[in-house]
Amino acid sequence: MESVDKNESYKSYKKLEKVRQRGPDGPVVRDGLGYQLDYHKVVGGLSMPNRSAAAVDRRLKYLNERMALKERKREIMGTPKEEEGGLASRARDERVSRDLGIPYHKVELAHFEKWKNDGFRAQPREFDDRFISQEKRRLLFKLAKGCVFRK
Repeated sequence: MESVDKNESYKSYKKLEKVRQRGPDGPVVRDGLGYQLDYHKVVGGLSMPNRSAAAVDRRLKYLNERMALKERKREIMGTPKEEEGGLASRARDERVSRDLGIPYHKVELAHFEKWKNDGFRAQPREFDDRFISQEKRRLLFKLAKGCVFRK
C-alpha cells in the first residue's frame, strides 16, 4: 500500500482551508497538480450524512448507477471482468484522458464512447493491477488525489 506523506496531507488540508477562507469569489487556489479548486465542491463536502430510510435508498440508487457506469466503461475498454482490480477504473480514466487530451478529473462516459469511436484500443491486461508499474501507480494516486474538488 502507498505510504501517506503527513506533510503532503497537511499541505492539501491547508489548501482546502484557504479555499474556505477566501470564499466563492476569492482568489484562485490550485492543488498540487495546478488544477483550480472549486469553492462549492470544497464546502459542500463537509455535511454530515443523513441516515433516514429515504437517504439510504438514494445512496443505494447512486451506488447502483455508479456500478453500472463502471461496468459500461469496462465493456468499452474491452477489459475482462476477472482482470478488474482496485486501480483499473483509475487506469482506464487516465488512458482516456491521455489519448483524448482532456483533464483526468473531467473524463465522463461520453469520452469513453468517443475514445472507442476514434479507433483507440486498450492492450490486453493493460488495466490488470498485477501489470501496472509502480510509476503508473504513483501517477494514478497523484491524479485521483483531490480531483473531486477541481473545476
